[in-house]
Amino acid sequence: MSNKKNIHNLRSIRFTSLFFLVSIVTFGQNNTYSALYEYKDSFDTNLESVLIVKGDESVFKILDEREAGVKYDENGEFLHIVTNDAISTIMYSNPTDCYVRIPWPELSGGATYKYDQNLMNWELTGNSKKIKNYNCQEALLNFHGREYLVWFTPEIPISKGPFNLDGLPGLIVEVQEKKGNFSLNLISLKKEINDEMIKKIKDFFIYTKVKEYPDYEKFMKKYVLELKIKKAQAIAEMQKQQGGTISFSFSMGQYHWVRKIIDIPDGLIKELGKIDFYEE
Repeated sequence: MSNKKNIHNLRSIRFTSLFFLVSIVTFGQNNTYSALYEYKDSFDTNLESVLIVKGDESVFKILDEREAGVKYDENGEFLHIVTNDAISTIMYSNPTDCYVRIPWPELSGGATYKYDQNLMNWELTGNSKKIKNYNCQEALLNFHGREYLVWFTPEIPISKGPFNLDGLPGLIVEVQEKKGNFSLNLISLKKEINDEMIKKIKDFFIYTKVKEYPDYEKFMKKYVLELKIKKAQAIAEMQKQQGGTISFSFSMGQYHWVRKIIDIPDGLIKELGKIDFYEE
């Protein structure tokens, strides 16, 4: 009985996906939506972000106006370092490619790269629930080193998503990165769009040098590994000067070192695990 039920659910999921994908192709060219999301990162920073969909293109931007630098709490205790600039994190997506730009201290233009969006292979679980009066379905994605749990609604036939999470047969309502790096929750949806923001973001990627994804992986892998090596060397030096040992614990494990990037280069987490805090 259980196997028959699972087969029925799988068939239902496939039929539903096919139906709404056809709807997206049919009506997608005329879709214009602006979705406002609450963005929360691993530092418990809450910011607004916006997804603008126009036909088969979309742009996404984290509305972050914070100044870059070290942040302290009200008691003067260190909180974290903000990596940001006037452009902030922006993304653009068309039918074939996804473009990403994140603020990065080593590069005046930030880390800017692109990848093939058709590489995303979503898994529809068959789970459903109601969120903000939308009937939602659950989907999972393992992509570029991160695992995503997403709730989307087929009631709004949009295949574009925040953070370039494209390809689902409906508007994304919630996103949870499973390591707790960030989450997104839909605040509001409207038909009016900001054409000026679309043009600015598209123009940025047109007139800025954009790395192919393998080149981005090579650059970011080298940078993050060197960052941890320098930290390990600094701690080793402290141990020599003060004696004894210094213990560090990161709740996110090796993912602590990739908190400020979105797409994790292949093999980076494994390589990070080989670098320990010790005295040579």
